[in-house]
Amino acid sequence: MKQNLSALWSLRRAIARREARRPVRVCRYTLPGEGSLRLVHLTDLHLDDRTDWNALSRLVEQVNRQHPDVVVFTGDLVCHPEPFRQWKTAAEILRRIQAPCGVFAVRGNHDLFGAGQQAQRLFEKSGFVLLKNQVARVQTPSGTPVVIGGLDDVYFQNLSDPSSLLCMRYAQGIRIVLVHEPTLAKKVPRGTADLILAGHSHAGQVYAPVVWRAWMTKKVGHYLQGFYNVHGMRLYVSAGLGESGPGFRLFCPRELTIFDFEQMGREHF
Repeated sequence: MKQNLSALWSLRRAIARREARRPVRVCRYTLPGEGSLRLVHLTDLHLDDRTDWNALSRLVEQVNRQHPDVVVFTGDLVCHPEPFRQWKTAAEILRRIQAPCGVFAVRGNHDLFGAGQQAQRLFEKSGFVLLKNQVARVQTPSGTPVVIGGLDDVYFQNLSDPSSLLCMRYAQGIRIVLVHEPTLAKKVPRGTADLILAGHSHAGQVYAPVVWRAWMTKKVGHYLQGFYNVHGMRLYVSAGLGESGPGFRLFCPRELTIFDFEQMGREHF
């Protein structure tokens, strides 16, 4: 029995090392908007003391090479329930993200329990603007107004307040809503967002066509990865950057997502 467990653990570590060496997949999309904006979307880092800090540094460098106007993060900054002793190292690296309009974030389910206090500290020390049922307004260097709303996590506690986004319905500029769980997009008031961004699904994390995908559907509905239409608004679910559960990915690459908005007027697909 011990030999079998040891063999399984060795296999898990081998798969994790192999997948960690794979480059982060960069997904680029161009969308219509009231003005121009380059936005980089990050999600589900799941940082802990086993994180490869060199890999995190390379990710930050990759983000900065995109010259984003704004960077957003849609939750699960930390992993649980282990104590996170190296959060200062993580904060020092994440503070290097360069975006003239700022870095905005919402909390995920892993940020609320276990290492929750450390997550709060890490968000602050990393320079992230944490939106808890709040709306922020910024302006790009080119003069485009951007409105960013963030709903707090709903997975274990009923903390989310979608009514906080109603002020975005008639806002001028490009309107972005951040959520962690993609199913929460169904509660975003109609007509308040040009783009809703979510994570949480890891795109399944381990690709198994029948059993695993069926289990994931119970957690995220049919919102596994990519674009969806929710009440006439675009929802994009990212595959994310980290792991939970089995601790490795298999045929579900990590993802860095870039959205370029261009002056084409507001329209829905």
